[in-house]
Amino acid sequence: MFISSIDNKEAEIKRHARVSSDITKLSIYGPYLDIEGYASVDGLPTYEEDRIRKTLLLIPKIDFDNYRQINSVCTDNEDESCVELTDDEILEKEMYQIPLTNCPLRDVSDEAELGDMEQLSGFQGSIDLSTINHERPLDAGQYDVYIKLEQMEKDKDDVKYEKIIPLSSAKKIPGRQAVYYKASLLLNQKKF
Repeated sequence: MFISSIDNKEAEIKRHARVSSDITKLSIYGPYLDIEGYASVDGLPTYEEDRIRKTLLLIPKIDFDNYRQINSVCTDNEDESCVELTDDEILEKEMYQIPLTNCPLRDVSDEAELGDMEQLSGFQGSIDLSTINHERPLDAGQYDVYIKLEQMEKDKDDVKYEKIIPLSSAKKIPGRQAVYYKASLLLNQKKF
């Protein structure tokens, strides 16, 4: 398996950098979710695939106490070997992480003020929600949706910039209210 510098577990993580991002396309038709946009650390253009990664995160709303009761492997006679999962561990276990395809900025935007249109800050994805859950449909429920950006400088393998960007921060989605309402309605009322 190929492991790039962006997967370096020893790298220092910087989470407070300013980021330019937006969603330029979001559509749901049947079980398919199509998304396009851009995300990049300000002042850090990236032209190499192994220096930038964007991931779509679908995070279900979870009642953590109820989750622990239902999924507990501990017995009533709790001993020292019984360890409860933390909230973060539960979220990591239950969230869907969908890799998005890097693309040049010019493929998703025509706004020249964003910088060099050849940089790989663009992303695209087409997600089949009917097979996302181990070849089964996404469970009905409420989900928070984010884009996770991971980016590294050209010649520094020991520092990684990381930012979690809520989809609700998108500025320019046409019919934004209707799209979010439709997505929420679909996810809350049925399985795909």
